[in-house]
Order: sequence, then C-alpha cells, then structure tokens
Amino acid sequence: MNYVIIIGIIIAGIIGAIAVFAALPADTLQEHETEMIGVAPSEDTKVTTQGSGLCSGDALCFSGIVTEVIDGDTIKVDGQSIRFALVDAPPIKYDGGKSRSFVEQVCPVGSTAIVDQDDDQLEDKYGRMLGVIYCDDLNVNQELLDSGLGDLYSAFCDQSEFSTHSWAVKHGCESEK
Repeated sequence: MNYVIIIGIIIAGIIGAIAVFAALPADTLQEHETEMIGVAPSEDTKVTTQGSGLCSGDALCFSGIVTEVIDGDTIKVDGQSIRFALVDAPPIKYDGGKSRSFVEQVCPVGSTAIVDQDDDQLEDKYGRMLGVIYCDDLNVNQELLDSGLGDLYSAFCDQSEFSTHSWAVKHGCESEK
C-alpha cells in the first residue's frame, strides 16, 4: 500500500515538472549559467549567452532588474555597476543631470534590462562591467548618442567589440577595427 502512494507521488511530481517546463518560453530552455569574471551574479539574475537575440559575441549576456541609475553612462543591474560601452556622458554637475534623467526615463529603476558585456574590454579601470544595455528592446547606448546627451567615447573604438555595430559607426567609430 505504501509503495502505491510513493509511486503516485513520484508520477505527480514528474507530471508537474513537465507542465512547468512546457509553460516556459523556448529561449528560457536555451539559457545556461556563465561565470562572470570577478563578480558573481545575484541569484535572481537570469544569465544567458545569446538567448535574448539582442546580444553579440561570447562574453556574458544577462537580464536583470535596474537597481540604480548612477549617472548618464552608468547604471546598476541587480546591484552590478555597468558602464555604457563607447558612451561618455557629462558629469551631472555639467549637464544638470539631463543625461541621467534621460536614462531614468528610458530604463527606469525596477525595469528589466539586458546587458551584453563587451567581449574586448570586460570592465573599465574602476571595475565596472562594460557593455550595451537594452531596455524594452531599445539599445540605451545608441539612444544616448542619438539624443545628443552622450558622446561617442572614440578613444575606445579600437578596443570594443561594438565599434563595428551600426550605431557606433554612425557616431564615429571606423567600420573596421
């Protein structure tokens, strides 16, 4: 009698697991954990490689929650500082916070962001991850440049995976490294 109950529980568990996996979006099943160099993602961070369709290259690609907008070219996603690759925004004291306000509108605290880490320069000299940030499928790096609230950080065009992307070329990076 006890064996029947145990077998019934196991079968119910298997059916429940199948139902959960069947309800997941297809790209969720393609995700796998990737180790970040020097930084461990939070338990809530959804780590992927290429699963989003927005990311390029082989470096880390993950989605998480925007936890803070530091200024016009740095945000925190799941508490990790991310510097916008190839973008230089004026310090708050020089532009009155316009670039920061722009980022807060396009990618507000609490929203989901996808971070595509730069393959060729993983982090800056301050230990911030360098990458392209996507919010609501918008490339925030590109939006800052297109809006005129940020400038292309051209000194790094020869060191960035993104220098040949159309938005970077449009704003002054050469089309070939």
